[in-house]
Amino acid sequence: MVKNIKRYRKELEKENSPLCEKDERGEYIYLDIIPMTYHLPGDYNLFQEEFKRSPELTWIMKPTNQAQGKGIFLVNKL
Repeated sequence: MVKNIKRYRKELEKENSPLCEKDERGEYIYLDIIPMTYHLPGDYNLFQEEFKRSPELTWIMKPTNQAQGKGIFLVNKL
């Protein structure tokens, strides 16, 4: 789902749609329906940078190919 939403955002940006407008911090104003999301291991470096910026946050990790809450765990340390 995250991949599809990100793809949709990029399409709207190409079309210069007002729906892809961002605020002064660079965050979407109207398409903020998903939290910051990373697909690991490919996005690990990006995740690590964000994690270090806000070490007080707790992250939700969900394994791929799982359903009904199986395999989900919380992370607050790298």
